[in-house]
Amino acid sequence: MSKPVLYVFAGCVWATAPQLALYELGYGGEIVEEPVNLGELRSLRYLTRRANCAFTTTPSVTVAQGANFHPKFLQLNPNGTLPTLATSKRVYTSTAEVVSYLLDNAPRPGGKSSGTDLVEILHGAAIDPNFSMLSARSEADLRAKGKSVGGSFVRGRQATLERLARTAPEYKAFYTAKLAQNGFLVSLLDNVAPPEAVRYFIARSNVHWKNVSRFVSTELPVYLPDSGFIGGDRPGEDDFHLAVWLARTVAVLGGSPNKDGVKSLEKELGGSGTVPQKVKNYWKLWSERESWKVQYGRALH
Repeated sequence: MSKPVLYVFAGCVWATAPQLALYELGYGGEIVEEPVNLGELRSLRYLTRRANCAFTTTPSVTVAQGANFHPKFLQLNPNGTLPTLATSKRVYTSTAEVVSYLLDNAPRPGGKSSGTDLVEILHGAAIDPNFSMLSARSEADLRAKGKSVGGSFVRGRQATLERLARTAPEYKAFYTAKLAQNGFLVSLLDNVAPPEAVRYFIARSNVHWKNVSRFVSTELPVYLPDSGFIGGDRPGEDDFHLAVWLARTVAVLGGSPNKDGVKSLEKELGGSGTVPQKVKNYWKLWSERESWKVQYGRALH
C-alpha cells in the first residue's frame, strides 16, 4: 500500500470527523479517501486482501446500500463501521483511533486534547447521534419516520443484510445480530411492531432527548472555553468529535450549517435564548471554518 486509505460516506456522522481533521491538519494527497456506499444503489470499488496483508482496489461491482456489510468490507473491518483507515501496518476501525492517527501523523500540528472523557461521552449510547436521527417521540412521529428517507434507508439495509446472510455463511453471527437489530427498526417503521415495543421505543426516544438537552445545557459548557476551541487556537482531538456530534444534533432539529443553525437547539432547551453562550460561540467558530464549509456547505448531516 503506497498511501493510507480512509473509508468514508458523505452522510455518516462519525466519518465526517476525520474528514474535518484531514483539512484542518494540512493533509493533501497523503491519504486517499474512498467512499463506502451506505445509502443508495451505485457502483463501488471494494478492497481485497493480498497475501502480504496490504489492500488494493478492484474493479467496480454494483451493490445495494449497506456496502459496509459486504464480506469484502468485513475482511477490512469486522465491525462493518465507518470511518475505517487502512495503512500498510494496521487497520484503524473506530473514530477515536482514526482521528488519533491523523493527529499523530499530521503535516500541520493540531490543537491539544482536553484530557477529559468528552470523546467517550459523545460516542456513548446516552446521546448517540445516530439514534437521534431514528428516534420517535410519539406514534405520529414514528409514522412520519416510516415515510421518510430514514425509513427507506433502514429498509434498504435490511434487504442487503438478508441477501448477504444467504451468500456469506462465514459471517453468520454478524448478520444474525444485525438483522435482529435493524429488523426491530423496520417493524417499528412499518407499523407492525407489538404495542409494547412501540411504547418502549417512544419512551427510549424521549429519555434520549432529555439526555441530549441536559448534555448541551449543563454538561457541555463545562468542557468548552469562553472562546476558541477545546484544543486552543486550532481544533484538537475533542473538537473533531464534538463538531460532528453537534452538526448531526442540529441537523435532526432542522438547523442550518450557518452561525444561526445552533438556535434549533432552543426547542429542546426551553425556548429563545436558552442555548448556552459558550455553545453558541463554539458553533459560530466552526461555522466560519473552511473545513466546515467543505463538509457542510449545502446541509448538515
